[in-house]
Amino acid sequence: MTRARLEAFADGIFAIAATLLILDVGVPAALNESLGRELLSLWPQYFAYVVSFLTIGIMWVNHHRIMRQLERVDEPFVFLNIGLLLCIAFVPFPTRVLAEFVRTDDGNAAAVLYGISMTRTGAGSCIPTPTREWSAGSRGATCRERRSMPRRPWSGSSRRKRAPRSTV
Repeated sequence: MTRARLEAFADGIFAIAATLLILDVGVPAALNESLGRELLSLWPQYFAYVVSFLTIGIMWVNHHRIMRQLERVDEPFVFLNIGLLLCIAFVPFPTRVLAEFVRTDDGNAAAVLYGISMTRTGAGSCIPTPTREWSAGSRGATCRERRSMPRRPWSGSSRRKRAPRSTV
């Protein structure tokens, strides 16, 4: 499989997941109050939509950062990627549950579902950044040995400076 094909598939999953988020935000067909009040009462849906959309957007950007470093993709990386995309495609469901139940007695359960889903999705986005050493010589290495290996991106100069990582 080519890198471009994998990236196109991933872009489609990200786009569909982000689009599905907005489909759950809507005004009830029968208004109990004025339209303005009904729109204001939808704040949990707006909030859940914005948080989930930004999360998907950040993961999409990070996914492209990883993909830019690749010259080729191998089968283990494809399956890691599919696991991440599975989590991304699931995001609209806990978002809808949270938006619907946050102000009810089941709000805690909805928040736990959302939190677990987002934590799992975030953990899935921690696909190891491929390096020459990681793919070429470290498959049998222990975790300690891998950490001590120099990290150089697939493309570009090894002299290129990297931005410091955030500790937040």
